[in-house]
Amino acid sequence: PMRNLTVEQCEFVVCSASFDHTANATVTDCTFNGYTVGCQYANNSSGGIYSTRFVNQVNVGIVVATGSVVTLVGNQVSGSGVNIKARAAATILGSDNLLSGGSNVTIVISNSNVQLHGCQILRGSGPTVMLDTFLYPPVRMLDMTNNYWGTDSAATIASWIVDGNDNPTIYGLVQFEPFLNQPVPTESTSWG
Repeated sequence: PMRNLTVEQCEFVVCSASFDHTANATVTDCTFNGYTVGCQYANNSSGGIYSTRFVNQVNVGIVVATGSVVTLVGNQVSGSGVNIKARAAATILGSDNLLSGGSNVTIVISNSNVQLHGCQILRGSGPTVMLDTFLYPPVRMLDMTNNYWGTDSAATIASWIVDGNDNPTIYGLVQFEPFLNQPVPTESTSWG
């Protein structure tokens, strides 16, 4: 366990950063290239990832799990099986991220709260957002409004989201409307 940890302007090649029981762990202006998972917050950790690039993770770019609370701002995630995974009562709050679409699913959410706004959430080869293990009522709403999804069709976006609209045993819904009809302008970012 640790508090107020800062990781800044680092390059992780075929390795990851994992925070466990860590309070206020901040990752800023880094690059994660390769390995199984890029960055993980677990077991009631907290912090944020800012202006960081994740490429070519085999499984997941960013994992937030087991009660952890993480803010994601200005990141780019591409080339992974899943861009973002939230599970076991995790919370993710984010804006201005570019999620290029995972080879399996872009975002996987299991019994967690994810709120993303002003992001580009693009579809890979599978669903854009997939909810699972929202097992008990009441139905939880996940606020993903005001994002660009790669299309201007609400019906298409809805078809790319797997939630309680598709499976009545999932007590979770993704609220994506209103959405943006064009990509969000991205600020130029330096990576060390």
